[in-house]
Amino acid sequence: MRTILLPIFTLLFCLSHSSIASAQQYYNVDLDILGYSPKTKNVYVFESKVHSNSEQHIYAHNLKDKELKQPLGTAKYLEIHDAKHFSQTLMTLKKELKKLQPLDFNTLKIDVLAQNSSQHDDTAQFSTIYTTQFMISTEKFQTTPQNLIHYSTDIKLKQAYLLPDNKGIIATFSSLAYPFDSGFYREESVLLIPKTTFKTVVLK
Repeated sequence: MRTILLPIFTLLFCLSHSSIASAQQYYNVDLDILGYSPKTKNVYVFESKVHSNSEQHIYAHNLKDKELKQPLGTAKYLEIHDAKHFSQTLMTLKKELKKLQPLDFNTLKIDVLAQNSSQHDDTAQFSTIYTTQFMISTEKFQTTPQNLIHYSTDIKLKQAYLLPDNKGIIATFSSLAYPFDSGFYREESVLLIPKTTFKTVVLK
């Protein structure tokens, strides 16, 4: 079975450059599900900055049938590096996109498939690093297995929205991803597609 990963940031680079990390102010990374574009078939997501020297981002999940049947292709980031252009793009998207129907994220569940831990000496407070494989599912929809590197056993569901034409759900979850200072959380998004589609794809 082919596993498709979320666009997550591992901490290998940051941990090997602790002197640089200590000079930056880190933040909890939050997501704003901006909405859906009927023209591009994309759901756009706003991502807040990771640290004081990084940028905010906008990325898109493509909902075209052929993309969903990969299954769950990687979300693509919009290449916007100019602050003024970024603000204009964000403002335009907010006006043009159709809002998605919010769902009670308590109707979703996280199934942990495997979890391993290891010790490191970079920080005394977060000396254990966890590698977790999990899926998010409902009665009708589910994700492919997701791989996550984090510094606490907790993985928390944050948001859930119904995709157009009942194609599935976009959900977000958070984990303690940055072991600096008192620790910072990162929110990430993933698509849930019909279980029947998922099973068909996996068996090919």
